Amino acid sequence: MEIKVGVTCPPSRNFYPNSQTNTVLHHLPAACIHQLLWWSKMLAVTSPSRELIKLPHHDLDLCVDASTSWGIGLYVSNRWAAWRLVDSWNTCGQDIGWAEAMVIELAISWLTKCGWQNACIKIHCDNDLVITSFWKGRSRNPPQNDSICRISSSLTAANLTIDPTYVPSAINKADPLSRGLSGPESLCIEPRIVAPLELCLFIIEV
Repeated sequence: MEIKVGVTCPPSRNFYPNSQTNTVLHHLPAACIHQLLWWSKMLAVTSPSRELIKLPHHDLDLCVDASTSWGIGLYVSNRWAAWRLVDSWNTCGQDIGWAEAMVIELAISWLTKCGWQNACIKIHCDNDLVITSFWKGRSRNPPQNDSICRISSSLTAANLTIDPTYVPSAINKADPLSRGLSGPESLCIEPRIVAPLELCLFIIEV
């Protein structure tokens, strides 16, 4: 999809001396187009509503972690899931913050698949910058912003919120999982988490 924006220069000033006309076409970045499409989808919801009462808070002992040396891990009440990052994962601005946001996105996918709704879920994470970006609703990293937008869409549909809470790496139960130390197969998280298409190119499920 390509959106072109035409800018017409006032006849009294020549803003674009190299142009042959008074109109110059500009191309919106892909990230901006993605944001516009997201807002278009959200604003198209018929008769949107949201309860203003405080949502009940739940601590499921849910922990997430990412490691550049191996991959990402998710721990929920003694059950686990892990994905190895492919060799080319850190391209196009994708960094450790994006990886941390990605595993939170996978956790939200699991929550919605389990039928959670009308609740606030605590998520333990050891990355302060990622936690701050979720409270702000934005990040300086474009791929991480894309992840935040997808998470927001999933949460809104189920009337869920999350409470990202800092936990030191030393006691983060997902830390070993993100370093390739998987748990027993009998304790794999159920139902199985299916990664969004946007993430499938960068992770391999264990």
